[in-house]
Amino acid sequence: MPPRVTIALPVRNGENFLGRALSSIASQTLTDYELLISDNASTDRTWAIIQQHAALDPRVRAERLEENAGAAENFNRLVPKARAPLFKWASHDDVLAPGFLAACVGALDADAGMVCCHTTTALIDETDAVRGVYEGQPGFAEADAAERFERVITVPHRCFHAFGVMRTDVLAATGLIGAYTGSDRTLIAELAMRGTLGMLEPTLFGRRDHAEASIRKHVDERERAAWFDPKLENAPPVGPTWRRLLGYAEAIERAGLGWTGSRPYYEALSRWIEGRHQTGRLVREMLADELAVDIL
Repeated sequence: MPPRVTIALPVRNGENFLGRALSSIASQTLTDYELLISDNASTDRTWAIIQQHAALDPRVRAERLEENAGAAENFNRLVPKARAPLFKWASHDDVLAPGFLAACVGALDADAGMVCCHTTTALIDETDAVRGVYEGQPGFAEADAAERFERVITVPHRCFHAFGVMRTDVLAATGLIGAYTGSDRTLIAELAMRGTLGMLEPTLFGRRDHAEASIRKHVDERERAAWFDPKLENAPPVGPTWRRLLGYAEAIERAGLGWTGSRPYYEALSRWIEGRHQTGRLVREMLADELAVDIL
């Protein structure tokens, strides 16, 4: 029998926090899961830590890439390897409380219209000290799919649902993680087109903020693009707002709704362009020789 959940952990040079993340996964009260780990050509002790953990747990399947494939590929390559009907990406520097999987799986079992479930999130530092709690944004569980899509793309929010528990078949039908800044938001918007996004209490997820986190370490737009995909290091720059606009349009087209069905989503997209100074950003990016970092 396949497991209930596939946990997929992509990592590169994560020795500082990987052991803590693996221990939190091993502590889950829902034990019917498989853990897929992809080491993206790490140059530190990451692979040794993975091997030690895999030797103690038969649920672990680990692979090591010999060359850096980029973060997007390292995330996405694990999705078709999943054997479970439910799927969760795990980050090497986050931690799960023991009841995280059980709570999210229980909510998905109880609501067939829910495609992704997460819990409120503790914002933690390098020492696991809690620096705040993120309770999520309302409106991601609205009945109307176009309204959910619009809220995801227009309302400021942390993209933690990308690390929630998702239905594997629904995730596999999306564009997954794109090789551009903000592609996690695009993924969440596409999930919202296909079902509701749950946010549960209590707080069972710890999101770590630290100096080596990708969003802090790779602040230059070209450098960040190369983090997603090394082949983009010397590629012509693409404005991040333009790339996000294209990503949203691609998500709408993938849904195959035809013009009538797609119209509410394109209307939402037009309101996104008009709001939060997006029009100005699009113009500046079109005219700029050097791209500023988009911190949306």
